[in-house]
Amino acid sequence: MTNGLDTKLSVAADHPKRSKLSVRASRRYRLLSLLFGGQPVRESVATRLHIEARLETVWRQILFYEEIPGSVPLLLRALIPRPVRTEGDKTRKGALIVCIYERGNLVKRITSFEELRLIEFQVIEQRLGIESCVVAKSGAYKLCPRTDGVDAELTTNYQACLYPRWFWRPLEKVVVQQLHRHILSGMRAAVAAQTIAVDKIIGCMALTTFSRGDEVCTSQSHSHR
Repeated sequence: MTNGLDTKLSVAADHPKRSKLSVRASRRYRLLSLLFGGQPVRESVATRLHIEARLETVWRQILFYEEIPGSVPLLLRALIPRPVRTEGDKTRKGALIVCIYERGNLVKRITSFEELRLIEFQVIEQRLGIESCVVAKSGAYKLCPRTDGVDAELTTNYQACLYPRWFWRPLEKVVVQQLHRHILSGMRAAVAAQTIAVDKIIGCMALTTFSRGDEVCTSQSHSHR
């Protein structure tokens, strides 16, 4: 089944510059696979970050990697194509999210959605040029409210193909945790920005109300003279 998102991805994939870069990256990963490849195994990495904010505020700022503004850490830039944007709705079970990169894309399906608590997704397509070494399979965002804020936990489940595992597993964990920290820090920054914006609005409303009240009092004072 095709749709507008599929058409946009097909057009982007035909861009000659992106195609050349994708071929070069794929060759590097294929070489690694030839030298160190083995039987695919499942791995999982989870990272948690505390955010001092209300649960509802953090929930509204759940972001995917491709939605985080600003520059990407050097390690991620060196290993993964640069993220561009996402298209789709992550607020309902069964929804498809297309994550667009400079040299490829990911397609995710929301498999579980629990308001203010959990979003789980499955990666149903990956085209990033790294598939001979690692393939993302699924992931989850989980929020745990605390007395002083919220613990946001991000989990990534992936398929790894490089051996020996005692050597590659720690390196993969470093990369995935860097990815997680970038996402969770971006969420915390978005929460802080939203809080500041709300505080400014409340402050302006309070100032406006006070000014109007002062004008009323002044007017009444003159009427008694």
